[in-house]
Amino acid sequence: MRSMTKALLFPIKGGEIVKRLGELEYSEVEAVLDLPAEYNTASIHIKKSYDFFVSRNPDYENCVKEAVSALESLLKIMTGLEKGNMADLLGEYASKNQLHPALRKALSNLFGFASDHGGIRHGSSVSAEVSEETARLVLMICARSPSR
Repeated sequence: MRSMTKALLFPIKGGEIVKRLGELEYSEVEAVLDLPAEYNTASIHIKKSYDFFVSRNPDYENCVKEAVSALESLLKIMTGLEKGNMADLLGEYASKNQLHPALRKALSNLFGFASDHGGIRHGSSVSAEVSEETARLVLMICARSPSR
């Protein structure tokens, strides 16, 4: 699954080199791409998220959408539930694993942000504006796989 290019870490914009991800951040994303085949759908979403983030013309809204979709896919794989909303998935995961209530709420709120912020997970008449910093944070949270 690994097919990332480190050269994309340093795109040139306006004659300046822009460093979007550091080595540690890059290694987090890269590790998700090396997960076992059963996690392939989550890996695909993280790869798409990464690609949107490091593009010459970054698309931070789609970066967030794909990162949160990776988290949703991972929870579906880990719980065995094919259907259900994020609350259902987190509830099922928490019932079988030790998941602190505050962390459960934080993950639910992350999904809520992506769903509620117009134009990320759902269409909107208003363009979503997600900063580079927010996109990086969401990508890193979702790329930190609990399966490793």
